[in-house]
Amino acid sequence: MATINLDPISAAALATPKFDVVVTTYEMVKSASLRAVLVQKVHWRLLVLDEGHVLKSFDTDISQTVRKMHFVSAL
Repeated sequence: MATINLDPISAAALATPKFDVVVTTYEMVKSASLRAVLVQKVHWRLLVLDEGHVLKSFDTDISQTVRKMHFVSAL
């Protein structure tokens, strides 16, 4: 299983997925360049989110972005 950490990579690398697991932070989701790729180009099988209280506020950028992502299941 290939694992990649988003912090040191570019949005272009994410747009051509060749990995099984992506580990990142909410701060990376706030990045304009990654946000477009995460929402439009990647279809996730499973989305695991920590710190759900961050998502409860519907008005935050992070909450809006996660709600637009394509995924089959979420924890």
